[in-house]
Parts: sequence; structure tokens; C-alpha cells
Amino acid sequence: MRKFGLIGGCGPESTVPYYLGIVNGVRERVGEPFFPNMTIESLSCFDVMRMADGGDLEGLAEYFAAGIERLHAAGCEVAALGCNMGHIVFGELERRSPIPLVSIVDATRDEAVRCGFKSVMLLGTVPTMREAYFKAPLAKAGMLVLTPGGEDRAWLGRVIAEELELGIVRDETVDRFARLVADGAEHGVDAVILGCTELPMLAGQVDLGLPVLDTLQLHVNAIVDAIMA
Repeated sequence: MRKFGLIGGCGPESTVPYYLGIVNGVRERVGEPFFPNMTIESLSCFDVMRMADGGDLEGLAEYFAAGIERLHAAGCEVAALGCNMGHIVFGELERRSPIPLVSIVDATRDEAVRCGFKSVMLLGTVPTMREAYFKAPLAKAGMLVLTPGGEDRAWLGRVIAEELELGIVRDETVDRFARLVADGAEHGVDAVILGCTELPMLAGQVDLGLPVLDTLQLHVNAIVDAIMA
């Protein structure tokens, strides 16, 4: 069993579910009372959003790479970023990392393929919805990927930054989020991808009427696999 390191804190509201999902997932696999050894390197979601929104990918890669180095120094043998948006520089991090990294994008794509989805709606921060790093692997696997545009895209980005990262869930936000997903269903999507690890805070409040790919949970499952490998 390998010691695991998590880049957390981006954001804090999802770092706790990551921790609980990982330690309990390993315990269930072991089949007896047991919790694995792991280290969390907490970074700031606001620094990550600032660099990703501003296109400072070099700075973002340096920021995460330094965190991974600290996890390696703490004895971690495998690591992951608890952040969809951070995967915009995943290729560079994977190249530089002294330890294997578990990809949230790969875990989500693999599940979408397993389920046979042909058309998906990707929701997340503005960079996640705008850039190709998440959409391209899905498209390469044969899926049509839809994302909101215009004001809906900007609105969801603001909600993540100004509400969810601070632990705030408003009824009116849940209602508009549900309408956004309903619009995707009207355009024929098979499933919705929660491409931000804070979006379960909204999705868990309402029946969206579509299959949901929770990237956080799918990532946790892949992390547990990596720890147990």
C-alpha cells in the first residue's frame, strides 16, 4: 500500500470529502478497521483561480509543482490534485513530478466511456468550460461536449468563486443551476459532468433529471485504486 499525498485547499469545501472518501474507501477495501497514511498539502483556491483565469499557466504549474515536491519530501508515493481546474497544467506536472499523479480527467472520461454516453454537458469554472484540457479527451473518446456560454458561463464561474468556495449554498443558485442542466437536457445531452469539485454542493440539493458524473467521487475511486496498487 502506497502513502498518498493530496493537493487540497482548492477548495476547502471539497478537501474534506476527498479526505473522508479516500480513508473510508481504503478501509472498505481492506475489510477491517484501518485508515491509510496520507498527507494533505493545502493550497489556496483563490491563487489557483487567479492564475488560471489570467492565463498564467507557467505560474500555476510552478505553484502546484512546489506542492507536489513537498508531498514527495513527506514520503508520499502517489499524489493527486483535488481540483479540476488545476488539471489545465496536469501534463506539465506529470512530466515534472517525482511520483505518479492520478488524473481526475482520465477517471471521468473512463467512466463516461464505460456508461456509453455520447453527449455530455461539462460544468465548472470558466477555464474548465472554456479550455480544451477536459473537453479534448472526452471528444477523442467520441463524445460531444456541450458547455454553457455567455452569461450562464460567467454566472457559474462567479457562483463557484464567491459562494461555493466559501461554503455558501443559496436556494436561488440551486434553482438556476437546475435550469442550466435542464437546458442541456433539452439539447440532448446524456449526462452532466460536475467539472468542479464544489458543484456537488448544488447538485446534491435537487434532482437534475440526468445521470451525473461526480468528478470528485470518480477521482476518489481512482485514488483508492492507486493507493492499493
